[in-house]
Amino acid sequence: MYRWRWFTGTPVVLSLVAGIFWDVRFLFVVGMLIFIIYPGLRTLAVFVQTATPFIAQSMRPHYVTFTGTGVEIVPVADDFVSDTRTVTFITVDEVLDTALSGKYVVLYLRDNSFMLIPLSSVENANDLIDAADALVAHTQEPPDSMVG
Repeated sequence: MYRWRWFTGTPVVLSLVAGIFWDVRFLFVVGMLIFIIYPGLRTLAVFVQTATPFIAQSMRPHYVTFTGTGVEIVPVADDFVSDTRTVTFITVDEVLDTALSGKYVVLYLRDNSFMLIPLSSVENANDLIDAADALVAHTQEPPDSMVG
């Protein structure tokens, strides 16, 4: 969003200068830009970013399997044909860090994204935490092959 600062800031600055030196009604335009137009455009930008197929698929139910080489993510949605389900594999090298945040194990990935895995998705939460930590430690053997 910050790369568009000049594009959004130019009309505000020009209207502000015109309102101060030429006509006071341009100050009303500045207020409309800041409080009405720009929030609406930002909302549309969020919708566009979240409408990608990857984000839509990540909102669906899925299984997460920890292996010695990474994390396998398999969608479980029954309304998809099994051939159209995209299996995603996150390698050990893509995992930057893990953290425990409330009721979730958080996997931070190198592409500045993250993945939340609920602790309630497995019977033993400690096994899930150990498997996630084994990814960061680059060990070849997680405690158990976990499905969560």
